[in-house]
Amino acid sequence: MLFAKILLGVGSLALKQCLSGCFTEAIDFRKTLGVYNLCHWFNGLQAYMFLDSNAVAVVDISGCFKVYAENCDVDYMKKLRWVLGVDENLDEFFAIARRDRILKGFADEFKGWRPRASDLWWALLVAHCQKAASFKQGWGFLHRIVKSYGKEVVVEDKKILRPPNPEEVLQDPEKLVNSGVGFRAEGILKTAEAIVSKDLDFEKLSKMLDSDIEKQLLQLPHVGSYVARLAMVLALRRYSLPPVDKWVTALVSKVYGVEQRERAAEAYLKSRWDRWAGLAVYAMTITLDAQPLSIALRRVERGVTTPRMDVEPSPLNMGSFCRE
Repeated sequence: MLFAKILLGVGSLALKQCLSGCFTEAIDFRKTLGVYNLCHWFNGLQAYMFLDSNAVAVVDISGCFKVYAENCDVDYMKKLRWVLGVDENLDEFFAIARRDRILKGFADEFKGWRPRASDLWWALLVAHCQKAASFKQGWGFLHRIVKSYGKEVVVEDKKILRPPNPEEVLQDPEKLVNSGVGFRAEGILKTAEAIVSKDLDFEKLSKMLDSDIEKQLLQLPHVGSYVARLAMVLALRRYSLPPVDKWVTALVSKVYGVEQRERAAEAYLKSRWDRWAGLAVYAMTITLDAQPLSIALRRVERGVTTPRMDVEPSPLNMGSFCRE
């Protein structure tokens, strides 16, 4: 878990160890670190997490961590706790999940799990890539974007890819296009522009009501409710507005006997899950390995509602992207 020097961009940058320790909270760090984490950043034992462009946390599945940064004056402990969801109380969510046909198995197996939070840029990039795409397609786009830009840090002589920031994407949009994102490229570039210009600011959004956050995000070109709400789940831990796409609509319709319309599915999710509706959708994709609808439905009918390690790639098992 030790690393002393990181190379960022051109030249080297020696990072100081700012803090270290071990969390004592009853959290399943293996699942917390592993779910929806690309193979570049989780090896089954530890994860690399970028707290900002010049700060990296190395977190072990035991819950022990070290944070290295150029400037130790920043409260990286607060950032790390936020990213890992250490202080988030999900008791109410899991209580509802234990009574749910789809998520009752998830509630038992994932009771120590916390969803990791990302920065706003990565959350919106993920959401754009998942728009009108399967899990494998969307995360394939993300994998290729990271590889295409090829931005690296070096950890004890080991090169670790890092996500390109919005400035880097705007400087070289051709790499984005060549990643195969297709029609999504324009929306991604417009989102990058909004973040760089500060028209879209995490701190301002975090002080707003959920409905107002969605309205703000919907002002971005090529951002609809699905993209906005998924980004809210991933970056802001705001769960009251469920991100509903065709997969979720069909699943809710078939399993709960709801009319097969997005508005009907959304209304049902809100009535059943209240402020946890968005997290419930997120958990459904994990517990059913984000598999195609026909397979997901058969699994629910058979009661196979916990992730299967023989399914790859899946939200909990993303190693195959590195073997492409």
